[in-house]
Amino acid sequence: MAQTLWVMITAMVIAMLVMLLAARPIGDFVNRHPTMKILALSFLLLIGVMLVAESLGNTSRRATFTLPWPSPRDRVPQHAHAEEGGGS
Repeated sequence: MAQTLWVMITAMVIAMLVMLLAARPIGDFVNRHPTMKILALSFLLLIGVMLVAESLGNTSRRATFTLPWPSPRDRVPQHAHAEEGGGS
């Protein structure tokens, strides 16, 4: 946490300006792609549930909500990994 008030104020003003500048392009993109709209809404719901749980005293780690997602390597068929080695 910043010890100087001017650093915190500057960071908040910069963050607010970035959000204001990015809101229109991101909103247009989400409106053009219905799948992204559902993904964005579910992400907001997840954040809301985490904030409510924290306010009620739940001390679960945030990684609990992000670790179950499979990595891109998990989506590759297993026989494709065997071919990478060159048959050694």
